[in-house]
Amino acid sequence: MSEEKKEKAEEKTYALFLGCVIPIQIPHIEKLARDLLPKLGINIVDADFSCCPFYGVRDIDEKEWLVTAARNLALAEEQKIDIISLCNGCSQTLIEANHALQDKELRAEINEVLKKINKQYNGTVKVYHFLMVFDSMKDQIKALIKKPFHGLKIATHTGCHLLRPSKIIGFDEPEDPKKFDDFVKLIGANSVDYHHKALCCGYTQVTNEKDMSLDLMKDKLDELNEKRVDALTVCCPSCYLQYDKNQVLIRSKFKVEYKIPVIHALQLLGLAIGMRADEVFLQKNRSITEDFMQKIK
Repeated sequence: MSEEKKEKAEEKTYALFLGCVIPIQIPHIEKLARDLLPKLGINIVDADFSCCPFYGVRDIDEKEWLVTAARNLALAEEQKIDIISLCNGCSQTLIEANHALQDKELRAEINEVLKKINKQYNGTVKVYHFLMVFDSMKDQIKALIKKPFHGLKIATHTGCHLLRPSKIIGFDEPEDPKKFDDFVKLIGANSVDYHHKALCCGYTQVTNEKDMSLDLMKDKLDELNEKRVDALTVCCPSCYLQYDKNQVLIRSKFKVEYKIPVIHALQLLGLAIGMRADEVFLQKNRSITEDFMQKIK
């Protein structure tokens, strides 16, 4: 097989699921994904997806939650492709809903509602968070690395919704996750293990339970400071906002200033394969320091 044919054979097409947070609050991550994923041999197409929906809807009405999720799954099924999600919460919702809809009786009940909009879901779609896809293509990614992060100490934060419920999500060990660390090692950096790795970022509590949210974040940042990490990398838009944007809230409450750069996993990989800092939109990250910029040069 020629190299060209081999490369095409390794490509796969997914429906890109953005969720709500990325397009509204951090659209540069969407732009980066659209630029980066094709460079990895991941073809992406769009569908008329709605909100996933996350737990707010599920808490009110389980059936409405399933109908909305099933409609999203049906849109990918119509194109005969699986879903790649950029959001931990969306991944969890769609994977859990997909798992529930493998029950034929329940799926038939949901399809009765979907008939009203001429949709039907037959249970054939698989849903992947982008880290799951990356984990299955380590050799392809490793071959693309041009600027490995040799010597940099990078801590990972996988986030709650990519780890639990573990029997359904099936990605990693919920109390001692390693997959994200494998990704960091793949791009040449040193992965830093730490006690609070699986601790919630606290983003969902930042409005109603602000003190609890900030306490959770401070516990993690304190430990990362002690470990003298060069950066914290995240793979979830909510976790990204919490650690990158809300470090200023920590300073305000505790009179402590952290200078821990927070970088999205897609930004990290983009840099490693040779994209420029402005091409991965590092200028959008509030926590990036001049010291970190010098290190990645």
